[in-house]
Amino acid sequence: DMATHGQAYFQLEEKEDAESCTTELCLRSDHTLQVGETNGPRYIEAVGVWQEYSYDSSSNNPQQGLETNLHGVEFEMRLTRTFETGREKRDWTNVGRF
Repeated sequence: DMATHGQAYFQLEEKEDAESCTTELCLRSDHTLQVGETNGPRYIEAVGVWQEYSYDSSSNNPQQGLETNLHGVEFEMRLTRTFETGREKRDWTNVGRF
């Protein structure tokens, strides 16, 4: 499992309508995400966390913890990125940061 064996690198494929992009992610052993290069929209800040849940197959209830095989394990990742438009928010009609 990733929590005990260091870190793992992935490429996150994102699709919106006909557009797609790829962003590099590193899942660290402390359950944080390191967000790397992207060929999509440029962000000014990115933070995230990840977690694995194992399931008791007899009751189908989530049990927080890790297993060495993928059977009965759910993966959850939360990624928050901040983007900036071409101008600062000056009134309610401007987007500013989002």
